[in-house]
Amino acid sequence: MTLLAGHPTKVGRLAFVDQDYPIVLPVNFRVHRGSVVFRSDTGSKYMAAAMGQKVAFEVDDVDEAWQEGWSVLIQGMCHEITDPHQLKLIDGIGLNAWAGANMHTLEILHHRITGRRIV
Repeated sequence: MTLLAGHPTKVGRLAFVDQDYPIVLPVNFRVHRGSVVFRSDTGSKYMAAAMGQKVAFEVDDVDEAWQEGWSVLIQGMCHEITDPHQLKLIDGIGLNAWAGANMHTLEILHHRITGRRIV
């Protein structure tokens, strides 16, 4: 989680199943209280969370000049954060929506976190 919190672009990929097929979409994220949080409009990412689907979330960072880097994979489920106090705290950590007007704040409840260094 330390690597994710320090990631320079704060962009990761969320993987889930949509209409019987796997899909991977980029999301901007932040680490909040040991979990990954992101925002989504009322689309396929939000529906995956609302239906309690299992998801995977992956972030990596590579330095081509040094030919090294790292990758972190989180597996778990998403849920929507609706508590006004939690939403206010998340607003304060710089999690901004990239698109859409009707944003939902989602959190990945991790079941397993794995990672590797590329050296």
